[in-house]
Amino acid sequence: MRARRAGALIAVVALASLLIPMGRALACASHGPTCGIAALLKWDKPYFKTGEVASGRTSVRWPGKPSNHGPGRPEDGPYVAYLRPMKQLRGLPHKDPNSIRLGLLDIDPSGRAEGLVSLEFVVPAVRGGKYLVEMCNENCQTRLGDLQSTPIEIVTDEIGERWLVSSKIDDLEGDVINTKGKLNVAIHRSKRALDRQEKAMDYAVEDLEDEIAELNAEVTRLRNRKPSEPQGLNSFAIGGLALALWLAVVRFGRPLRERGLPAPSH
Repeated sequence: MRARRAGALIAVVALASLLIPMGRALACASHGPTCGIAALLKWDKPYFKTGEVASGRTSVRWPGKPSNHGPGRPEDGPYVAYLRPMKQLRGLPHKDPNSIRLGLLDIDPSGRAEGLVSLEFVVPAVRGGKYLVEMCNENCQTRLGDLQSTPIEIVTDEIGERWLVSSKIDDLEGDVINTKGKLNVAIHRSKRALDRQEKAMDYAVEDLEDEIAELNAEVTRLRNRKPSEPQGLNSFAIGGLALALWLAVVRFGRPLRERGLPAPSH
């Protein structure tokens, strides 16, 4: 019985270990780009052409109290955004000859330690490819809270755009395949865990039914039992009776002797 209950407990723990990470993943997905270690700008398009207006936004958390070390707060700004080629990063953004100043971040605090950050700029005339938008205050002494550098893709002509769209489709198809595989694995594991839990619950129900049957049998036995016959006097009862008899002899024998009558022998 204990082994079955231990099996049921193990099944419940296994199911929890499977469902908790799934719940965390769903919570992270609903929270947005700030879920995790870093906050990244969320662009309004997957890629941009030169001359287009690009915009991105995200929620950012920063320290609740000012500090000389660690991430910066809004009052440590203004914060500047730079466009840098991802394959040609050289030192800090404001000193990199390949970086292009895009503009200032717009910070809208919604609490003492969090707020909404947005950036809007015209995509400069650069070569098509992958770039990095880096953000820091003047002289790049600190970053704003958990806001990190964000990748951005730029195209310059229709050929580059078609190629980028095609590569995006391929990436999405690969993501779909990987997601389906992971989902199938998760479903299979969930079914196995549920099966184990169902078996453990069946064992627990059987144990309870056995206990109930045993209790019902005991109740029936007690109801049908005949009253027991009176048992003989035990040694304590006999000793008590002898003592009471002796006391009676002593009590009633003394008056008889005083009257000259023979006392009962004992």
